[in-house]
Amino acid sequence: MLSARATVCVDVTPFKGQIPDRFVKFGLADKWEAKSGQGEIDQMRAAFSASEYKFNEFGGLLVVHKR
Repeated sequence: MLSARATVCVDVTPFKGQIPDRFVKFGLADKWEAKSGQGEIDQMRAAFSASEYKFNEFGGLLVVHKR
């Protein structure tokens, strides 16, 4: 659904895993666990490297376009 000259920008800043206020409020902060998403970000970079798409990264923003 994109034109041949389209550019797509993806935010690749990993999630920092902050504890939600409700977990702190009710004393359950030690039960909170969250993945940062870094593994998925690395998989996406690898997929773009192996595809027909070219990408550049600028300060947490992945810019993808066709070669």
